[in-house]
Amino acid sequence: MKDRREASSPVAGANSWQTLPAIALVALGGLVGSLLRWIAVDGAAPLTGWSGWGRPGLLAVNVLGAAVLGWLAAGASASQSRITQRHYALFGTGAMGGLTSYSALAAVVGIPRSSGDSVATAGAALGAAGYIALSLALGLVGALAGWRLGEATLTGHGRGRGQKK
Repeated sequence: MKDRREASSPVAGANSWQTLPAIALVALGGLVGSLLRWIAVDGAAPLTGWSGWGRPGLLAVNVLGAAVLGWLAAGASASQSRITQRHYALFGTGAMGGLTSYSALAAVVGIPRSSGDSVATAGAALGAAGYIALSLALGLVGALAGWRLGEATLTGHGRGRGQKK
């Protein structure tokens, strides 16, 4: 009888990732995650008035995605977890991979805001560097917070209700 989790971590058993069902799960998750990113970043831009590299939607999806990935990774790495390799393929690699985008971050930082304008000007370059640094720092904080939450809720190793410090 196969272990329900199929592997002790999302990267263990790499050959099983090459199966058609796993590929379909990643593709389905990526479709949903990419659509959600488009809604949050580009679709909402006309409603919020935000455009260019200062878009809060892109920052929000990257931080949220890092937190969810941290949560999933903590659960997937536990020996007794409800997070299976298929869950990780669908929600981690697929949905969160599609939702988060550091390539979109690089693109919106580098896109000129008007004809003749470039991010190469000193003020714009500093603002772009600050936005990238903020995105990375908050992403790391989100991933760590997600990991801690995953330990507490998925692995039984955290300090849950009724446990003493």
